[in-house]
Amino acid sequence: MTRWLGHRGRECGVHIDRLRQSHHAPRVIFSVDGPNNGMASGLRGYAMAEHLRRFNWRTTVFPHQLEQCQRSRVFKYESPDVVVLQKARHALNLPSLYAGAKVVLDVDDADFLDPQLAERYETVVRGCDAVIAGSRFVADWARQFNPNVTIIWTAKPPAPEYKTRPTKNERPTIIWACSDPHAYPAEAELVREVLLHVQSPEQLTFVFAGVRNESVSDEWLQPLAQAGIDCQKLRFCEYGQFVRSIGTAHIGLAPLLPESSPFSAGKSFGKVLAYLDAYVTCVASNCCDHPLFFRHGENGMLANSVDEWVLALDQLVADSTDCTAMGETAKQDYLERLTCEASAARLNDVLRQLITSDGTDK
Repeated sequence: MTRWLGHRGRECGVHIDRLRQSHHAPRVIFSVDGPNNGMASGLRGYAMAEHLRRFNWRTTVFPHQLEQCQRSRVFKYESPDVVVLQKARHALNLPSLYAGAKVVLDVDDADFLDPQLAERYETVVRGCDAVIAGSRFVADWARQFNPNVTIIWTAKPPAPEYKTRPTKNERPTIIWACSDPHAYPAEAELVREVLLHVQSPEQLTFVFAGVRNESVSDEWLQPLAQAGIDCQKLRFCEYGQFVRSIGTAHIGLAPLLPESSPFSAGKSFGKVLAYLDAYVTCVASNCCDHPLFFRHGENGMLANSVDEWVLALDQLVADSTDCTAMGETAKQDYLERLTCEASAARLNDVLRQLITSDGTDK
C-alpha cells in the first residue's frame, strides 16, 4: 500500500507541476534514470528541465519510479513535442514508447562499453531523432548510428557559498575527489605516485574525497602519511554537502587514464565542476575534453606523465599567487561555459531546431 501511494503521489505531483505552466509554450518531458541529486539525473535531467523554463519551454520530469501506465497517462495528457531520455539504462527509456514526439537520448558517459548494455544503447541511439552527448568520445561513438549528435557538457548551478572566493587553508591543500576512488585503480596509483614525488611533502595536506571503505582508504594513504603528508579523508556524501566541503582546498586533481580505464574516456568534467565553482585550481589529465576547457597555465594545468603532474603541483604550491589567479580565471570560465544556464541555452537551440526541422549534425 505504501509503495502504491508513493507512485500515485509522484504522478499527482507531475500533473500539478505541468498544469501550473504555460499552455502555449513548446513541451518537453525528461525521463530521468535516477533521483534529483548531483549525479547525471539531477544535473542533466531535473536541472535542465528547470532552466529550460527560462527559455519559454513547458517542462515535465518523469521521476524514475513512474510505471509505464503512469508515463502513458502523463504523455497522453501533456502531448509533448520532445521527450528526452536521460541515458538508456532505465527499462522505460525506449523511443518506441513515445510515438508522436521527437525523442532525444542524453548520454553523458560510456555505459555502452558495458557488454550487457552495448546492444541496447545502439538500438536506442538508432531509434532516436537526436543524441546529446556529454563528451567527444561519447559523440564519436553515437555518430556511428545516428548523424544528429550534439555535445553538451554536464553543468552545475553555482553554489551560493562561493559567490566570492572562500577562505583557504593555511597549508597548501590538494584534493582528489571521486565518487569511488578505489574503483579507478590506475588513476589512484597515478595520484599516489605523484604525491610521493612532490617537493616538501611534509608541508602539504591531502584530502582523499569519496571514501567508502575506511580500512581500504587508510591502507592506500599509509605511504603518503609516512612521507610526511597530512592526510585527511572525506567520506562519500550527498553532492551539495560535498561541494560545500571542498572550498578550503587550493588544488584539485582530475586524473583520467582512458588507456587503462576505458570507461574514463567518456567522462568530461564530473567533480571538476565543484573545483571550478569553489576556486580550487585544477590539475587535469591532458586528454578527453579537458584541453577544450583548460588553457595550461591560465585557468588550470594540464599533465600526462608523472613528471608533468609533479611539476604542475610543485609550481602551484610554490607560487600561491599564480595558483589563486588560475582559480579565479577558471571560476569566470565556469560561469560562462559550465553553468546549467549555459548548457540550457545550448539545449534550447538543439530542441527548437529539432521541432522545426529534421535536424542536422552539429
